[in-house]
Order: sequence, then C-alpha cells, then structure tokens
Amino acid sequence: MDLYDMPDGAIAAAIGGKVRKMRLEQRASMRAFACKAGVTPYALEQVESGKGGSVSALIKILRSADALDMLSDLMSEDYTGVRCKKNKLKKEEPGYNMVW
Repeated sequence: MDLYDMPDGAIAAAIGGKVRKMRLEQRASMRAFACKAGVTPYALEQVESGKGGSVSALIKILRSADALDMLSDLMSEDYTGVRCKKNKLKKEEPGYNMVW
C-alpha cells in the first residue's frame, strides 16, 4: 500500500478502521473505550469512521490501546518532515508570498 497514492479520506478511513479493530480486540464498547481514552464517544466515532477527529484525540485513543508505538516514525529524531516543491506562482498571483 503506497500512502502517497491514497486520497486523504482513504488514509483516515484506514486509520479509523485500525482504531476500531483495536477497540473490538479489547472487547470494549465505544463508550467504555472513549471513557478510558479520555475522549467523548463522538470523538472516538469520528476517528473510527475516518470522518474527522483531532490529533489530540488520536493520541489519547492510541495511548489507551497501548498503541502509541504506531507514531514512532513521526517521533523519530531522523524524521525530516515534508519537503515542498518550489512555489511556481508568478509574483502577481494570489499566494505568491505565502510562507509555509
């Protein structure tokens, strides 16, 4: 699976599916799992469905599932982040001086 070829919604749905699978493996109801994670059932439902949620909610959910290691690549000292292609807008175009 090449993440770069997947649309954002598909990635979110895959992450949500993994979170749901972890919850079900623990035989936890949505309400109980959300309570354990310190998030609302709505926040958990949003993450599980791939429709939204926050990074904070995802971290709390992964922590409660003993799955924070899933974020280890992002937390690595070797992680260099995203490199953007050089902006090819002309000076008169909106967004030319946008700072990333």
